[in-house]
Amino acid sequence: MLAIRLADDAFAPPASIDAVTAKFVSARLTEKTLDAETIGDRADHMRWAHTPAAVTQAVRDWIGFFV
Repeated sequence: MLAIRLADDAFAPPASIDAVTAKFVSARLTEKTLDAETIGDRADHMRWAHTPAAVTQAVRDWIGFFV
């Protein structure tokens, strides 16, 4: 399971993400935190979609780990 955390995300604070990922006790968890510098814009719940390259790259990197 991949959990992407956005450094400035008030809608999904660390405790919330931890609560969700803790439910997947059998999953191997990979966590990636992206900040504004990495994204090139604010690293918040919705703004990342304006510059999605860093998020999509994190997903591609994670998928590439398995193939």
